[in-house]
Amino acid sequence: WAGKPIAYNEMSQEARNFIEQTFPDAKVAFVESYFGIFGSSYEVSFNTGDEIKVTNTGEWKEISCEFMTFPESLLPDYIKTYLDSNFPNVKIEKIEKYKKYVEVELANNIEIKFNYEGKVIEFDN
Repeated sequence: WAGKPIAYNEMSQEARNFIEQTFPDAKVAFVESYFGIFGSSYEVSFNTGDEIKVTNTGEWKEISCEFMTFPESLLPDYIKTYLDSNFPNVKIEKIEKYKKYVEVELANNIEIKFNYEGKVIEFDN
């Protein structure tokens, strides 16, 4: 599915609100819109090279922050607690929500999958 390039102001207000509240200093470089049977979503590229995927209702689906600081307020408590205990000084580079789990990629090349009950279901290094 190829996205359709759109202007930032063509995104839903909810999606723009999420971006502006979560990444207030970020500069949007490019936006692609995707339409599917479950609604529309957007892939937003920042001028840093980082990207996010957000739904038209303002819910994040994927956040890649190799260059910007990851907004820890978006982390579910169980993921934050686990990472603080086991990887306290390791940067989060990417987080992605799937139907049954959340996958976190760390700067030390470790990938951890958590189910929505907070249990680690896969650990890859």
